[in-house]
Amino acid sequence: MPVGSPVLETDLRAFSEKLRLAAPQIEVVRHAPDSGEAAPFDWDSDVMVSQAKDTTLAVQAVHAMAPEAKVVLHQVDAAPGEADEGLTADIARRLADVARQVVEDDSADVLSVSFAVPEKGELGRELRTDFEEMAPVFLDAARKGITVVAPAGDGGAAPTEEDGKPVRGVSWPASDPSVFAVGGLRLGLDDEGRRTDPDVVWDDRAGASGGGVSEVFDRPSYQNRVEPAVGARRGVPDLAMTASGDGSTMIHFTEDGKTPTWVPMAGTSLAAPLFAGIVADADQEAGDRVGRLHHHLYEMGRDVDAGRKAGLLDVTHGTNGDDGHRATRGYDLASGLGTLDASLLVPALTDR
Repeated sequence: MPVGSPVLETDLRAFSEKLRLAAPQIEVVRHAPDSGEAAPFDWDSDVMVSQAKDTTLAVQAVHAMAPEAKVVLHQVDAAPGEADEGLTADIARRLADVARQVVEDDSADVLSVSFAVPEKGELGRELRTDFEEMAPVFLDAARKGITVVAPAGDGGAAPTEEDGKPVRGVSWPASDPSVFAVGGLRLGLDDEGRRTDPDVVWDDRAGASGGGVSEVFDRPSYQNRVEPAVGARRGVPDLAMTASGDGSTMIHFTEDGKTPTWVPMAGTSLAAPLFAGIVADADQEAGDRVGRLHHHLYEMGRDVDAGRKAGLLDVTHGTNGDDGHRATRGYDLASGLGTLDASLLVPALTDR
C-alpha cells in the first residue's frame, strides 16, 4: 500500500471493538524510498488522506472477514515531493518489489495487492516490462499455494482514454493469470443482511467494476471452459464482491484532531481484501493453504446450479459502465463467476 494512515492501528482497534471482533493482530512493515527519507504525513494533502483511507479500508475489511488472522501491512512510503502524485511508475515498481519479496520469503498465506494499473494508457505502457517480469513471481506464489488477490479496478470496461475516447481494457496486476481478480457488485440487503434485490454489477457515480480481456496475457488453462466469453486472452474478473457506495462498507477513521467517525467507502479496493479475508478463513479452517484457487472455483463454476450449492452464486444483472460488458448466466466479463456465500464456500474448499 502507498502511504498508510498514522492512526491506522488505533482505528483498527476501535473498529474491532465496535464490531465485537477478536482483538486484531497487526504488524506494519514500512518500506522507505530509495532516498531513505519518507515524506511526513500531511493531513492537508487530499492524496495522502485518500490513500490513508484506502489503507485503512483494506486492513479493516480483511479483519472483518478473518478476525483471527494476523495482518501484516507492507506500506511503501513516498519520498518528499512525490506524496501528492498518487500512483506513479516508481511507486508501482516498489509495490511490486514488496510482493516479490513476500513470495520469495514465503511469508504470507494470502497476499492482497491493493492497486490497479490499466494495461493501456501511459502508465501501463511504461510498466509493460514490469508486468512480464512479475508474471513468474506470481506463478511461483501459486505454486507455493499463496493466494494473490487484486482489485479489477474502478474504471469499468474502459479504464483509460485515448484521443478523448474511452478505450476498453483491464488493469494489472489483476490481469495476471496467477492473480485472483476481484470485481465489484451492488448488493441489495436489509439491516439483517438478507438480500432484498438481486446482486447487480457495480456501476454508479463512484465508478464501475473493471472487467474485460487482457492485451498482455493469454487465456490460462482454467479459463478454457469459458473460452466463448474470453476468447484467446485472460478474462477479468474471476468473481465479484461488494464495491458500490450504495449500502457499502464503513470504515472507522480519525482525521487529524477530529472526532473519530464512520466513513463510507466504495471500489474494488474494498472487494479484493474482503475476498482475501475469506480465503484466509478457508486456510485457517483447512489448517493449510487451500491452493490452486483458480482451478477450484472455475471447476465449481462449470455448472451454475451445482456451484450455488458450494457457495458460488451467479450474477446475471447489470453492466460494468457505459458500453460495458453485461452480466449473463455463467461466467461473464462483468462479474466473473459471480459472487459467493462464504458459509458454504469455505467448507467446500476445505472438505475436499
